[in-house]
Amino acid sequence: MSGMIDLAYIGGFFDADGSVSLVRTTKQSKSMEAPRIINTPQLNIGQADAGLLNEISKTIGGKVFKTSNKGDISKYGITKNRDGYSLLLSNKSAIKAAKELLPFTYSKRQELLEVILFHETYCNFTKGWARHRHINPEYYRRLAIENAAGDAVRAKLKNIRLNKDTFS
Repeated sequence: MSGMIDLAYIGGFFDADGSVSLVRTTKQSKSMEAPRIINTPQLNIGQADAGLLNEISKTIGGKVFKTSNKGDISKYGITKNRDGYSLLLSNKSAIKAAKELLPFTYSKRQELLEVILFHETYCNFTKGWARHRHINPEYYRRLAIENAAGDAVRAKLKNIRLNKDTFS
């Protein structure tokens, strides 16, 4: 692995500057009677310099984006006046990276486990049923279960973060 950053280093870096989320998006097409809610696992690492994020992406994947936060005020009342960069991993690449980083994380371990478990349980939960959605209620039953589970995981992730912020 010449030229690649060690996973242990990335795991520590991710614990400090990374975030884990299950993003809820709505997809509507002309052929669908009701919009489909999609639960997408995402990992994100924010940093002021893109160089390190580009090196990390060579090891775990993802894409580096420039983010502008000029004039944004942090939760501590500090105004941010410079651009930053974000390494984003989404869906299957996020799950692959989460599994690789899991042994090397401490503070984000429970969040990674929640998203991995959700993905492994519900990744193909409605697959094959969508083409029968007009005549078979099983698709909508499965979709409702998946969406309820996604909402529960989002609530768990929020609760995990809130408990970390209280220093208890």
